[in-house]
Amino acid sequence: MTEPAGRQAGRHWLPALSIAAVLLLCLPVQKSYAFLPELESILPVVRGLELNEDRPDIFAGGSIKTDPSDEGGIRVIAYALSWLGVPYLLGGFSSAGVDCSGFLNRTISACFPLLGNVPRRSDEFSGFGVPAENVEPGDILLFSSAGSIYHVGLALSATTFIHSASEGERTGVIISSMGDGNWRSRFAGARRITLARD
Repeated sequence: MTEPAGRQAGRHWLPALSIAAVLLLCLPVQKSYAFLPELESILPVVRGLELNEDRPDIFAGGSIKTDPSDEGGIRVIAYALSWLGVPYLLGGFSSAGVDCSGFLNRTISACFPLLGNVPRRSDEFSGFGVPAENVEPGDILLFSSAGSIYHVGLALSATTFIHSASEGERTGVIISSMGDGNWRSRFAGARRITLARD
């Protein structure tokens, strides 16, 4: 006689639960929190403010005005970060596996649906958006070898980017630094995603 599927699945967590219960019962109970360090002594000073220092009320002047292009950059970076750990797959276009241009295509298409056709090949990104003089978060980074664009990524900062790497120590969707490997020497420029304004 076979057990129902739910009961079989439930058995996978029973050993872990048993071990956790034994550990909790065997660990010494601290009756005092004096062994914990003061919070201020273990946290670095944040933006030059002490933890007990008064902070200005940022909403005192009314609503905060934001630049819509900044919002787009934040949205595209947040979406791109949700792909971290997806394996590399040449020609891949899904969370089962993705290559560098497929990753950018999916990210940009999801965050900017009104843009229309987003390139699917790395070399096509060299004509997408507008040239960017300095790299800003959300910019498309182009990398070339022998004069041809062969790889693309999305800037997280002026020196870090997220991309789907096909070779090296780490592959798949990862975060890299321009200082890693030969990225800086192969950097061929940046493109900025622009939205048409009325």
